[in-house]
Amino acid sequence: MKTLKRRKAISSMLGTIMVISITLVLGGLLYAYSTGMFGNLTHQVDISPSVTLVVNPTSNSAYVDYSFANDGNIQVVLKSISVGNSTFTLGSNGLTLNPGQSVQGSLSLSGSYSAGSYYTVTISGDTSSGQPFSETLSVPATVE
Repeated sequence: MKTLKRRKAISSMLGTIMVISITLVLGGLLYAYSTGMFGNLTHQVDISPSVTLVVNPTSNSAYVDYSFANDGNIQVVLKSISVGNSTFTLGSNGLTLNPGQSVQGSLSLSGSYSAGSYYTVTISGDTSSGQPFSETLSVPATVE
């Protein structure tokens, strides 16, 4: 007669509980990642620009009002604004925008601008990780 050897193993109940636990932990990590809990691991540049080009037809003068908000999770240094063929440097080291911060200002333009015409405005800079950043808008010139 053969003698059966008994092997010791975990019970099926304990195995099932371990599989369910691992699945729940992995699901929780996936949920936390997808809702931005690990936002510092993924750098997102999100600048919300608002640019208005205003022309005074009697004096042939024009200016740009700008407002930038950093809605991302990485610091951005705005270096320049280009309006048409004119480029303006924003400070000696640029404008630093930390996450959640905003800045606004005004620039006087030289040259001829026509009310009702659209002009290309480009905002350029760098992120804190050294990556270049730029955003281009088409802005209508309005009358003062």
